[in-house]
Amino acid sequence: SFPTRRSSDLDTIIKLDLSYKKLDSLPDLSKFKIITLDLSHNNLDTIPLSKLPLTLRKLKCTNNTLRNFYVFNSKNSFFGKKEKEIKNNTTINFEEIDMSNNKLKFFSYSFFDNKSNLRKIVLSNNLIENIHLHDNIHYLAISKNPNINSEVYSLLKKLTL
Repeated sequence: SFPTRRSSDLDTIIKLDLSYKKLDSLPDLSKFKIITLDLSHNNLDTIPLSKLPLTLRKLKCTNNTLRNFYVFNSKNSFFGKKEKEIKNNTTINFEEIDMSNNKLKFFSYSFFDNKSNLRKIVLSNNLIENIHLHDNIHYLAISKNPNINSEVYSLLKKLTL
């Protein structure tokens, strides 16, 4: 007999590659089950959380024009510039984020309940001034950020890299 698969497994997209699509805004992907999303080499300056699927674990968004990246707590989460939204105790629980080669000045990823699975962050070649993270990061790349605040280096000493 054949092994049975749940329909939810069949609906899952393991990797969706939307790189080099000349995207100026993110299409609404919230209704899909996507594990890895590549948005590299587009013209994105913001990523609305409401347009991303909650199943997303890996986000690659290199070579865009992103300026800020914020995820706070599990109730109040927002991405991008001046865009806020309230979710009902749900937010994306990333494992890896790569946002190298953007115009990021600020990066914050903080869960007050410490239930984040984010372990790898790549922010190289940006304009990072400040970073705010939870304590469970295993890999953080911040090379080529000429405006970085000296407090970030004291943060790095606390991380278990």
